[in-house]
Amino acid sequence: MFERRRPEPERPVLDRAYLARLGELAAAGDLGGVAQLGHDLVGIAGHLGLARLSVAAAEMNRAARDANGAGADPGPAIAETGRIGAESAEAIRRHLREISAR
Repeated sequence: MFERRRPEPERPVLDRAYLARLGELAAAGDLGGVAQLGHDLVGIAGHLGLARLSVAAAEMNRAARDANGAGADPGPAIAETGRIGAESAEAIRRHLREISAR
Protein backbone atom coordinates (compact mmCIF):
# COMPACT_ATOMS: atom_id res chain seq x y z
CA MET A 1 0.00 0.00 0.00
CA PHE A 2 0.94 3.62 -0.06
CA GLU A 3 3.03 5.01 2.72
CA ARG A 4 2.02 8.39 4.10
CA ARG A 5 4.80 10.90 4.11
CA ARG A 6 5.10 14.33 5.53
CA PRO A 7 6.27 17.09 3.20
CA GLU A 8 10.00 17.56 3.42
CA PRO A 9 10.62 20.74 5.44
CA GLU A 10 13.40 21.99 3.17
CA ARG A 11 11.11 22.02 0.13
CA PRO A 12 8.98 25.11 -0.40
CA VAL A 13 5.21 24.84 -0.62
CA LEU A 14 5.33 26.91 -3.81
CA ASP A 15 8.14 26.43 -6.30
CA ARG A 16 8.54 29.99 -7.50
CA ALA A 17 11.41 29.00 -9.79
CA TYR A 18 9.09 26.74 -11.76
CA LEU A 19 6.56 29.52 -12.11
CA ALA A 20 9.26 32.00 -13.12
CA ARG A 21 10.12 29.78 -16.09
CA LEU A 22 7.18 31.15 -18.06
CA GLY A 23 8.63 34.66 -18.05
CA GLU A 24 12.12 33.38 -18.78
CA LEU A 25 10.96 31.17 -21.68
CA ALA A 26 8.98 34.04 -23.19
CA ALA A 27 11.87 36.50 -22.79
CA ALA A 28 14.25 34.05 -24.44
CA GLY A 29 11.84 33.48 -27.32
CA ASP A 30 11.51 29.76 -26.51
CA LEU A 31 8.04 29.34 -27.98
CA GLY A 32 8.27 25.57 -27.83
CA GLY A 33 8.93 25.82 -24.10
CA VAL A 34 6.06 28.28 -23.66
CA ALA A 35 3.75 25.94 -25.56
CA GLN A 36 4.80 22.98 -23.39
CA LEU A 37 4.31 24.96 -20.19
CA GLY A 38 0.88 26.02 -21.44
CA HIS A 39 0.04 22.38 -22.11
CA ASP A 40 1.16 21.43 -18.59
CA LEU A 41 -0.89 24.24 -17.04
CA VAL A 42 -4.05 23.16 -18.85
CA GLY A 43 -4.06 19.87 -16.97
CA ILE A 44 -2.84 21.20 -13.65
CA ALA A 45 -5.39 24.01 -13.59
CA GLY A 46 -8.16 21.68 -14.66
CA HIS A 47 -7.38 19.23 -11.86
CA LEU A 48 -7.56 22.08 -9.34
CA GLY A 49 -10.88 23.34 -10.68
CA LEU A 50 -9.34 26.52 -12.07
CA ALA A 51 -11.38 26.58 -15.27
CA ARG A 52 -10.46 30.09 -16.47
CA LEU A 53 -6.76 29.39 -15.99
CA SER A 54 -7.06 26.11 -17.88
CA VAL A 55 -8.71 27.88 -20.83
CA ALA A 56 -6.13 30.70 -20.78
CA ALA A 57 -3.27 28.19 -20.68
CA ALA A 58 -4.77 26.34 -23.66
CA GLU A 59 -4.89 29.64 -25.56
CA MET A 60 -1.29 30.38 -24.57
CA ASN A 61 -0.27 26.93 -25.80
CA ARG A 62 -2.05 27.49 -29.11
CA ALA A 63 -0.65 31.01 -29.56
CA ALA A 64 2.91 29.86 -28.88
CA ARG A 65 2.60 26.92 -31.29
CA ASP A 66 1.06 29.14 -33.98
CA ALA A 67 3.74 31.79 -33.49
CA ASN A 68 6.64 29.34 -33.66
CA GLY A 69 8.19 30.02 -37.03
CA ALA A 70 5.39 32.35 -38.13
CA GLY A 71 6.64 35.45 -36.33
CA ALA A 72 3.29 36.01 -34.59
CA ASP A 73 3.27 37.49 -31.09
CA PRO A 74 2.04 35.17 -28.32
CA GLY A 75 2.73 37.94 -25.77
CA PRO A 76 -0.91 38.87 -25.15
CA ALA A 77 -1.86 35.24 -24.46
CA ILE A 78 1.13 34.85 -22.13
CA ALA A 79 0.21 38.04 -20.26
CA GLU A 80 -3.43 36.98 -19.97
CA THR A 81 -2.41 33.59 -18.57
CA GLY A 82 -0.24 35.34 -15.99
CA ARG A 83 -3.06 37.70 -15.01
CA ILE A 84 -5.58 34.88 -14.67
CA GLY A 85 -2.98 32.83 -12.82
CA ALA A 86 -2.69 35.57 -10.20
CA GLU A 87 -6.49 35.73 -9.89
CA SER A 88 -6.58 31.94 -9.60
CA ALA A 89 -4.04 31.97 -6.78
CA GLU A 90 -6.16 34.50 -4.90
CA ALA A 91 -9.28 32.39 -5.47
CA ILE A 92 -7.51 29.34 -4.03
CA ARG A 93 -6.43 31.39 -0.99
CA ARG A 94 -10.02 32.58 -0.40
CA HIS A 95 -11.33 29.04 -0.74
CA LEU A 96 -8.80 27.67 1.73
CA ARG A 97 -9.66 30.42 4.25
CA GLU A 98 -13.36 29.61 3.89
CA ILE A 99 -12.98 25.88 4.40
CA SER A 100 -10.56 26.28 7.29
CA ALA A 101 -13.07 28.57 9.06
CA ARG A 102 -15.76 25.87 9.08
